[in-house]
Amino acid sequence: MTVFTVIPAVMLGNLGGDLSRTLGLNSTLLSAILGGMGGMIGYGLYFFTKHLNTAIKISILVALFAMLAVGIRVILAQPTDKELIEQEWINQKIGTINFESPSKLKLASASIPQGTEQFYGSLEVYTDENNDRTTSFMNAKILVDTLNLAESFGGSLEGMLNNIGITEVELLEDHYMDSEEVVAKFKFQLDEQEVIGFGYMRNVGRTLQSIWLMPIKQGFSLEYIDKFELAIEPE
Repeated sequence: MTVFTVIPAVMLGNLGGDLSRTLGLNSTLLSAILGGMGGMIGYGLYFFTKHLNTAIKISILVALFAMLAVGIRVILAQPTDKELIEQEWINQKIGTINFESPSKLKLASASIPQGTEQFYGSLEVYTDENNDRTTSFMNAKILVDTLNLAESFGGSLEGMLNNIGITEVELLEDHYMDSEEVVAKFKFQLDEQEVIGFGYMRNVGRTLQSIWLMPIKQGFSLEYIDKFELAIEPE
């Protein structure tokens, strides 16, 4: 009977670890919960199949939990960029910029980082709370009269990449910069794979706004970025 409780516990416990990384949950807690459930289900299965020989019992057990694991993974699988592009995106407006995204961005922070009080009068950061790749919007009031937008874009990009341990980045050739707007796709190496992101920054008066598609564990397709970029409409 031990094998009927240990195997399901291990299988669902490992699945819990994988799902916790996908969903951003506590891995120890989720693994423990699913592992316990697996042990209970395995015990019940043993009880109802005790009239069968051991080999058949184990075969039934492995097949059942393999199907369960595959089913859970399919249900929780993230849609591909191709699937997302075909969906209807959510119209949103933050500050003076209209844009569209597959999910609604939520206010994540409204505090000014320590050491930047001389630059920002206010700073709001909105995100889609995605742990693999994030869509974020920064809406700020600045206190300075003049601003080099290209330097601000580069500094913001460098700061975000440093947070995930990236030190080298390259802008794609079709980027655009002037005194009011910067629009650029960028690429860098992430876990030995080249990924692509996107940034848009706009400064009018003392209002500084930027939108970022930032890879964290995976990148964005060019088709996804193109659809996102075309939907950006500043007032």
